[in-house]
Amino acid sequence: MKTLTEFSPGKNDSIHAVSMHRRFVYFLLFEVIAVIVALFYGKSVGDMEKPFKEGELLTGFSFIQLLAVSGYSWGIFRIHEVSFNLRALKAKHVVWLFISLGFLFLAFDEVFEIHEKTDYLIHEVFQIRETGFTDRIDDLIILLYGLTGMFVIYHYRDGLKKYVSALPYLKWAFTFLYIMVLLDVITNRNDIIFFLIKDSSLAGSVSMWLRIAEDGFKFIAEGAFFGIAFRCSQIIYTDPLITTSTSIDLYNAIKKIHHKYSRYGQNYGIIICDVDDFDNYVNSYGHVQGNNIIKFVADRINNSLRYSDDVFRRSGREILIIASHQNLKETSFVAERLRRDIESLNIEHKGADRGILTMSFGVSAFDKEHITNWKSVIISADKALNKARSSGRNRVCHSDDIAES
Repeated sequence: MKTLTEFSPGKNDSIHAVSMHRRFVYFLLFEVIAVIVALFYGKSVGDMEKPFKEGELLTGFSFIQLLAVSGYSWGIFRIHEVSFNLRALKAKHVVWLFISLGFLFLAFDEVFEIHEKTDYLIHEVFQIRETGFTDRIDDLIILLYGLTGMFVIYHYRDGLKKYVSALPYLKWAFTFLYIMVLLDVITNRNDIIFFLIKDSSLAGSVSMWLRIAEDGFKFIAEGAFFGIAFRCSQIIYTDPLITTSTSIDLYNAIKKIHHKYSRYGQNYGIIICDVDDFDNYVNSYGHVQGNNIIKFVADRINNSLRYSDDVFRRSGREILIIASHQNLKETSFVAERLRRDIESLNIEHKGADRGILTMSFGVSAFDKEHITNWKSVIISADKALNKARSSGRNRVCHSDDIAES
């Protein structure tokens, strides 16, 4: 009889979500307070716009915030161990490289006014006379920035799935950003304001406050992106969805184990496994249930292994196991035992052909005579997992199967 095991988020998950929410609110409060302090400073020196002008204090803060977002994104990219070559552009995690470079560019744009100078250069090179229409080139450049960023995020969206707990805050960041862009369009020239407000004195005052609001929303948006980047960097180190270790621990552990075992001529095995038809499972039961099923099977696997074996979460949905002192045959036996254990639970999976939840396994092992580095061991296990998926799922394939095929 097939049974549907009820999974519910643990207490730690709820606490972690509340903690993230509070931290994000604190980030925004700091930005708001900084803007208010800047306003008081501007009033004290008799120029309300002075703190928001290029080269002033808030510009320095903006540069630091954007640089920090770039740094966090770069760190996430490097943790995923993506190599620098053309093939890396196809990897989903390369999105963090583009995000890092994008915010690095924005940081220098903040200091060196790159888009303003580009606007001026276009007018000079093409001998364009400044009018109410041509002076909007600056706005088009800003729009191009935003569209480029949205395209990169959409194209490499799979690389952000692991960070789903941070993504809801993006709507706030982009809301502040869109308000800033709208205000920039309105205040770039005074023609719109003076058209709506006939009193020149009042129009000038409104224009000044709109420019201040534009800079304020820009500063707050940068703080929101900083908070999101900080949260994503935390996810790499601690994943609340499962109790096993995560990516940063994996790469540190595999390097140490490989160095130790290769030095003394010992073997170790790698198992990479994945829930079959996981996307269909999420479509049938929802993302929360999908996260909980990964937590469940990860804990089940962890409890079924020896104390000397290590379990890690990899790429959001995959589970990687390091089996110490095991050759390929012994590691394959462990994987087959785990496969049967998961299948025997008879957890309902309406999106799978068998109607129950199963897992596919790819197995590889370090052999000093044939494999010289730890990356090759993982690549072999990855290929074996892909073969297990493509050849019917709910099975174990190992590196020798790849060599034979």
